[in-house]
Amino acid sequence: NSVVGKTGGADNYYNNGYYPGWAHWGMAIANPLIASPIYNKDGDMSFKYNRVKALHLGWSGDISSEWRYVAKLSHNRTWGTPHRPIPDILENFSTFASFYYIPRKWKGWCFNASLALDMGEIYGDNFGFQLKVHKTF
Repeated sequence: NSVVGKTGGADNYYNNGYYPGWAHWGMAIANPLIASPIYNKDGDMSFKYNRVKALHLGWSGDISSEWRYVAKLSHNRTWGTPHRPIPDILENFSTFASFYYIPRKWKGWCFNASLALDMGEIYGDNFGFQLKVHKTF
């Protein structure tokens, strides 16, 4: 008998019966593709969706010597937890794009615009944007 032949069963790794597991103040530690307990609508501070299959893509590049970009896409599906499976698979799609303008004529300045979007049953439908002006001395 090998160790592989003896292992198996449900792995509810993110939840622990004695303390809140992989969370700090309700926010998940280490894995952004698992919904944090703080987002549970019923106030329960356990991980409800830690059986996940996900695809995450990210890329970045230079458009020119003064323009840069970062783009990210994620799609994930969840089946709940091993001990509390959900009847219907939940899905979510998230995307993020950020553009940077770093003018050569203005040393140390950077202008940044970012957009983010979530769609689905896990995180809901959300949209956000951010504008930044940064100066390095």
